[in-house]
Amino acid sequence: MVGGKADIPSWLKHIPANWGCDSTLNGKFVGYDSAHLYSFPGKVGYEYTFTFKATYSWYKGAVVAVYDSETGKRVAYKRVRWDNAAKVSYKAEKSIKYLVAVYSVSVYATGSYTLTADCDRLFVTCQSDASCATGEFCKFDAGCGKTGLGTCIVPPTICTKEAMPVCGCDGKTYGNACEAAAAGASVDYKGMCTAPTPCEQAGGYCTHWLTDCKVGFTGGAPLGCPMGKSGKCCLPAVTVTTDKAGYHLGEPITAVVKNDTADSIFLGGCSVYSWEHEVNGSWVNQGPDKVCVWEGVAVEVKAGGTYSETLYQNTDGTYRLAAGYGIGCTAGKPMSQAGCTASGVAESDPFKAKNCKMLGMPNPNSFCPDGKMEAKLDSDGVCIASYVCLPCEISDCGPAMKMPLLLCPDGQNYSGPTGQCLASG
Repeated sequence: MVGGKADIPSWLKHIPANWGCDSTLNGKFVGYDSAHLYSFPGKVGYEYTFTFKATYSWYKGAVVAVYDSETGKRVAYKRVRWDNAAKVSYKAEKSIKYLVAVYSVSVYATGSYTLTADCDRLFVTCQSDASCATGEFCKFDAGCGKTGLGTCIVPPTICTKEAMPVCGCDGKTYGNACEAAAAGASVDYKGMCTAPTPCEQAGGYCTHWLTDCKVGFTGGAPLGCPMGKSGKCCLPAVTVTTDKAGYHLGEPITAVVKNDTADSIFLGGCSVYSWEHEVNGSWVNQGPDKVCVWEGVAVEVKAGGTYSETLYQNTDGTYRLAAGYGIGCTAGKPMSQAGCTASGVAESDPFKAKNCKMLGMPNPNSFCPDGKMEAKLDSDGVCIASYVCLPCEISDCGPAMKMPLLLCPDGQNYSGPTGQCLASG
């Protein structure tokens, strides 16, 4: 009987050291030893086909099965009764080693067999490089990801030297499209890179005036689009903004969704926002701001209206907030039941969250016993220190070093001798 788990310990002795794509193993059943197990390295984004062929003529019937090595669960299975050839295919759902079992229906089968592995790369759609496997990047055919999904591919290692310059989505000029792909960059447009248009600087994209803007965008003046008078700039009609470009850890973050479309939009009821964290130049979705037992009734934001919420971030990093929304939804229902006719995602500009209290010192308040230090972020999201000085007095400083004293009551800056603080009232 075929079980659902690879739980026959005696099979383990048959696992070879190496076996991979487009290779064939040779084995032999000897009477009661009519079940063998092999280990195979699988990877998400591939479909694997395992073909078993045996030469023995008696006791026909064969089985090929694939098991998840982590759980023991059978994920693919093929059984033939009156033949000694069987084939099974499986689209890998994990990048792990799989166990491939081959055995005869009869324990008395004796004879040689072959087991061949064929690998086919599948098209895996993506929104960013973070969605792809290690060694791949997310290649967009157009729009650098603004107008659709991309495909995970492995960068080419050999390119011709033909001179057909293109501008990559990373803002760099490459000799041709192949060289851009080799660098892990999609092609934005043909020709050398030029300065971004006012439309792109405003977060929009250019299209032909006869082409409708995608959901969540609205068309207007060309704003430097390269099509001349026939160009149209599609600007975001649903936007997410934050009140600052940088925050102390735990400081309140005020996020606002603004609806500049001509219709109502609907936001998720329980959790409106999800966090996106910048990791190695790519945005990684960290999930919703709240963990909800029930999704809640969708929040309606009427045309021209706003929705405001306060959030908090307690981990250093660069972030942005994403808010999914629906259009043409039935009011008073959860998003999943509202029958929305269109949907979109609006994202805030990136902002930083930092622990400003430390500033490299073990105790930020130990500089001067007669003063207090406050830490804040400047407009670029960089930690700076400001010092509030008390009446004029010379005291011992915490660290033995000169430190500027800012924001003194008389508006001047002072430095004390090494190991001392000089404050002026």
